[in-house]
Amino acid sequence: MKDIFNMNISLLCKCWRRLENEDGLWQDIIKAKYLKGRLISSVKHIRDDSPTWTDLLKIRMVYLRGRRIHTRNGKKTLFW
Repeated sequence: MKDIFNMNISLLCKCWRRLENEDGLWQDIIKAKYLKGRLISSVKHIRDDSPTWTDLLKIRMVYLRGRRIHTRNGKKTLFW
């Protein structure tokens, strides 16, 4: 059972990575509906969120903990 749970976390983290780094129709829809120009670290859960988005938000900190951030010009970087 623990292996299935870990696999689900891995798949959800892959969704986060694709949402941040790839372009496509589903990324555009998710960004417009849930992110609305905000960073993934600042998005809050609301009652009307879909079950899939709720699951993504539950493992967001796992995804954020295991990645590196390149600041580039710093416009989308929060330090606090």
